[in-house]
Amino acid sequence: MQLITIVTIAVAVLTVLSGISTFFGSRKQNRASAIWLLVFTLGLALWSASIAMFLSLKSDGYELAKNLIIGIICGITLADIGLIGYSGWKYKAGKVALVFLSIVGVFVAGILIAKPSVFYSAISLNDTCNKMEVAKGWYFYLLMAYYAMNTFTFLGFLLYTIRKTVSKKTKIGLKVFYVGLSISGVFALVFDLIMLSEIPQFIWVGPVATAVALLCYYYSVVRYHLLSLSANWMKIFSYIILIIAAAIIYILIFYLVFMALFRIPSPSPAILLLNLIMAAIGLCLVPAIYETFTMLSSLVAMKQFDVGYITKKITRLTKKTAEMKELAGFLADHLHFEYVGFLVNGRLYGSGSLNASSDDLVEIAKLEEPKRGIWQEMNGNVSKISLDLDIKNIAELRNNKDEVFGQILFGRPVNKKTLTRQDMIQIEMIVNLVASIIDAERRVK
Repeated sequence: MQLITIVTIAVAVLTVLSGISTFFGSRKQNRASAIWLLVFTLGLALWSASIAMFLSLKSDGYELAKNLIIGIICGITLADIGLIGYSGWKYKAGKVALVFLSIVGVFVAGILIAKPSVFYSAISLNDTCNKMEVAKGWYFYLLMAYYAMNTFTFLGFLLYTIRKTVSKKTKIGLKVFYVGLSISGVFALVFDLIMLSEIPQFIWVGPVATAVALLCYYYSVVRYHLLSLSANWMKIFSYIILIIAAAIIYILIFYLVFMALFRIPSPSPAILLLNLIMAAIGLCLVPAIYETFTMLSSLVAMKQFDVGYITKKITRLTKKTAEMKELAGFLADHLHFEYVGFLVNGRLYGSGSLNASSDDLVEIAKLEEPKRGIWQEMNGNVSKISLDLDIKNIAELRNNKDEVFGQILFGRPVNKKTLTRQDMIQIEMIVNLVASIIDAERRVK
């Protein structure tokens, strides 16, 4: 069995599992959308499976080939009806379009069943390439017009839904799904309709391209909560679909590039498997590469703080209940200080060792409230202590009720003599965020 046939069958299985799991895994408020998505995926599965079986037929399978061609037309028609229902059923115009295009779809499929010769004049089955000779007559142009109309209809209603959606997250999720459907729709229209009479052996491109739509849909489900899921197993399944769909797309791209460069009919399974493993290893290294790149960029541009990155990273650290020492070390690295420490309830949690006695900590804790902002002014005793300990700035830690529960100590800035006003404002924003997180952790404990 050829690689393309295997991939097409995999897409068929993936789509039908997606529809069934979405139907049973969605909440009641999303059940109507899930039903139409189920219709869409069942149609896609019939379309993909029919094409995969047609491409793998032996030379004596002419009778089955005729039925599979009917399955191809009926499958894509059912998939289009499901998408129109998903995107337009909530609107009156959508219901009218759905009924009209469903009737036309039954008419188109009925003609093919009654008289196959209107669509193809001959079927060629052999070991290298199975294809049909398309009759370029009125029926072929009717198919082109009908499926083009279907594509622009469901994309139009989906675009209208995006414009009407109030939730920012849902709107972004719909846009991602829209892009995926557009890409899949273009490939299906080009290879399964426009070029069908010239190179019918490329009919597999349309079904395989639906992996892009699946990838975008499940990314929207996972990232932007496009569908409200009622079970954890559905969330896990969504991640699995994302990985499989991405793998299918990667294999297809590698397959096409390999054929174009080496002009070999198909790479061996061993080459594909090795390439997929290498890609997986590369993906696993992406987070580490990203962190390294961010650190290097931060070190090169010492005079600026990446506030967005620091804020995002702090949030991630605290999700796993990071200790104050870990937070202090992170701030020292990314705010470019030689030392950062939290003084809370008489205890010091620092990014490194600090030769401070308990009396020194008591003196620092007794500093008066700042006249403005969070930065404290050092008195005579603390000035001497800070000089010995190489502490340059001290700020208050305040909770959401503006109550002081501790202090944060900053050492000497790395490769920098003084902090600018802009630096102080950015650091103050981060200190306030960290303070609220630490206070929340203290209250939970």
